[in-house]
Amino acid sequence: SQSAFTPLSSFLFFHRTTFPTAKYLNTQIASMVQYELEGNTFIISNKVYPYANLAQWGSDNGRDMGTIDGQSTYDQLWILREDLKIKGFYTINNFTYVGSRVAKWGAGDRDTGNFEGIHLNDQLWKFEPHGSEENHYTITNYTYPKARMAKWGAGNGDWGSYAGGFSDDQVWRLVERFDAKLRTKVILSYSNDSPTLINQTITYKTGMTVTNTSSATQSETLEVSLTTSAGASGGGMSASVEAGLKSTISQSLSQSSSETTTWSEEKETEYVIPEYMKYVVTQNIMDYNGRVPGDNVQVMITNVDVTTSKITH
Repeated sequence: SQSAFTPLSSFLFFHRTTFPTAKYLNTQIASMVQYELEGNTFIISNKVYPYANLAQWGSDNGRDMGTIDGQSTYDQLWILREDLKIKGFYTINNFTYVGSRVAKWGAGDRDTGNFEGIHLNDQLWKFEPHGSEENHYTITNYTYPKARMAKWGAGNGDWGSYAGGFSDDQVWRLVERFDAKLRTKVILSYSNDSPTLINQTITYKTGMTVTNTSSATQSETLEVSLTTSAGASGGGMSASVEAGLKSTISQSLSQSSSETTTWSEEKETEYVIPEYMKYVVTQNIMDYNGRVPGDNVQVMITNVDVTTSKITH
């Protein structure tokens, strides 16, 4: 049976404060099977060349980008931001080269690349779902409405846009930044088979840790990525776990600093275990394994669950 016992005391440690609270937790995790695009971060890979990820390898405006077939890196992460005026069209922003966007400055296939500077409409792209394939899209330019992002060969530079007939090398898959898995950790298990009350004190952590400070350089987009990846994990989260996850992420990021990898609170709680009762306290933890090696996050959900069962004697 579930029990909502109130602990006698709790104490918080390791509190930090810097970034403002992020804003993107209004969408229910369970409804996000089709990815949220606004503010989200993706690896963008080609359908015909599935290991070829869109990448940027320099800061000079022009063709300092293309695709890379190999281990994922931060310069293969792209943040989508919907235009403030032209709804349904997005800028495609590089995670590493902040301020750099994918642009199309001419009608030619190779007149496509990276640009940092004034915002122009040729930097806007529309993501249209492709058939029934989950999270596969064609990506079409606003200024050149017949031009779709394309990859016509295996080379890193065999990339740009194409305004001719359709083929599958114009289809791109959006891959969420993290692979999320929910697990349950037992933080207290005690069987009181005596006729008296017993006090038990436990210490556990709540909040968030990251393995690389680069993970949190843009806290709002991190929040969207964590929420989306949790929704894509499939595990059928209960409403209470979902609410606890969202609340813990938001609170942690509101206390975060780009100079630390730990935004957690250590909590000490005392429980009173009734006579002839088995008492179990569990905590839900979401592990996020990044597509980029080392880009890992762990969220230790604040609220815990208490389960009790009578001991027969």
